[in-house]
Amino acid sequence: MAEDNQQQASKSKNVLGQPLSWFAQGEGYHKDGYCHHSPADDKQPRGNYSVAATLTHSFLQSEYGDDKPYKGHSAGQKMCLSAHDFKSAVREMGPDTGPKVDLSATDERALEVVSLDLLKNYAAKGGSRGQHKGGEGGQGSARQGGGAQGGKVKESGQIGGDMGQGSRDKSQNVKTDAKPEGSGGQKG
Repeated sequence: MAEDNQQQASKSKNVLGQPLSWFAQGEGYHKDGYCHHSPADDKQPRGNYSVAATLTHSFLQSEYGDDKPYKGHSAGQKMCLSAHDFKSAVREMGPDTGPKVDLSATDERALEVVSLDLLKNYAAKGGSRGQHKGGEGGQGSARQGGGAQGGKVKESGQIGGDMGQGSRDKSQNVKTDAKPEGSGGQKG
């Protein structure tokens, strides 16, 4: 059964028309880490759990009111949301407060309920970080964006700070502002 789900996930496409990326450990209708659509999913009252999103506090308040602890969910948690629930919740919120969508891990079946433009409005900043795992049992490739733990990945230009023109200007300022020894501005 789990192998069938893995094969189904590997055949699924995301909303960008690419292979569906793995999203988060234990997520998805089949708890296989993918937010892929399943025929069994259609039997749920508000099925189509195909939107890969990171929950926000505002989204949790919209869904559950002020009842803490939000039925076990918390802001920052990754979750496969029902496309129906996503659509109804974001009607009330702006892109800054709504759940952050990982487009590469959102199944194309979400487009049956929500538009690609709406999903893009709520896309996580910096683009999608998910990856296609192709049945490798949870091992991701950092080169493809994120690794199995789903942590932030910096672009090469972000590592070690700005080594561009700004840094050269600062180092030049230090050299040009330094006064030669013995010229401390004293009158002689």
